[in-house]
Amino acid sequence: MVGRATMVVHWHEYASGIEKQLGQLRKDLAPCVRKKKLGELRSTGVRDLFAFGQDYRCGHRVKLSAMVVDEWPDDIRLS
Repeated sequence: MVGRATMVVHWHEYASGIEKQLGQLRKDLAPCVRKKKLGELRSTGVRDLFAFGQDYRCGHRVKLSAMVVDEWPDDIRLS
């Protein structure tokens, strides 16, 4: 019978490492999650918008053409 190697797990150190990784992930994703304003999208060349219901039960969606979107001010926040 072959003996098993014993592995000691230091849970406090393990959890601390996970917390550091999560903290870095939050920092990395922060720019992606930040709400944008219409003017910021315009500056990247976006003209048309698609709007849709966020709830999985909602099937509503609409394409807003540049003719409509161009009438809106730059400071409108998009979610």
